[in-house]
Amino acid sequence: MKKRILGVLLVVGMLLVLSGCSKKEAVTADGFKSTMEDAGYTITDSTKQFEGQPVDSVQLAVKDEYQIEFFVVPTVDQAQNAYNQNKSNFEKAETSSSLMKSVEMKNFSYYAMTSGGIYYVVSRVDNTFIYVHAPEIYKDEISDIISELGY
Repeated sequence: MKKRILGVLLVVGMLLVLSGCSKKEAVTADGFKSTMEDAGYTITDSTKQFEGQPVDSVQLAVKDEYQIEFFVVPTVDQAQNAYNQNKSNFEKAETSSSLMKSVEMKNFSYYAMTSGGIYYVVSRVDNTFIYVHAPEIYKDEISDIISELGY
């Protein structure tokens, strides 16, 4: 009986430790810019286009026939709301042949979908998020760089 209780406590302890390791670190606008430039993207600071809106920074990384948009907003709630709105918009394009992946963790949300030849991604860490609406042929390339960024 003692061994069983000890085993249960050990499993619970391991789960608590592992759940503490699942927090992701948000990238800064400068970190995004540096990583993307190193990967061959052209960066445009589009923050001024969002003047008067609750946005601290907007960076566009352009390559080939697509762009990856990176947003820094003042609060986690604003980033979560933007994530939810974009995810909802993506889901409207869903068809019976769509492929989706969704992950929700402590400070992290990720949603990706391939539908009708388009690859959609919205990924949030803390008060930042990444948005992609691109031709499906670039899916692997986009997925790799988003993973490199930690999103």
